Amino acid sequence: GTFVIRASMNGAAEVRLAAAEHVHCVWLGELDTARRPLDLGRVALRRGRTVRGRLVDETGKALVGQPVTADYALEVRGGLHEVRADARTDAEGAFVLSTPVPVGLVRWRAGFGRAQVPTPGESVVEADGPTSFELRLSTPATIRG
Repeated sequence: GTFVIRASMNGAAEVRLAAAEHVHCVWLGELDTARRPLDLGRVALRRGRTVRGRLVDETGKALVGQPVTADYALEVRGGLHEVRADARTDAEGAFVLSTPVPVGLVRWRAGFGRAQVPTPGESVVEADGPTSFELRLSTPATIRG
């Protein structure tokens, strides 16, 4: 649909565009609506999928209260870009990403302390495939001497 936001603004601004089952977008920039109105033009939100999963350590033990972020190719045009999806694990290590994720390659970031997702932490979100993933963290080796 079409929309108009009527506001008198001068300075830094953020405009968020979101729809169910679509990847959310945000525009960040400087506004001076008295001199020039903001026109984002036609914006097509990509279809997305709700992704959930579980974060565990090397032994399969749930990692509680840890951040998880999904990075993917961001569509960028005139200050408009897609919002990265993130979450925090619950008491069972489970998470549900905050916004739908586009179909395609997803790079995972997760971690606590010195542990990290093995490189590269990647999955493919398919249009009709599974949307649940298990992320297994490994502790990097310590080199001394």
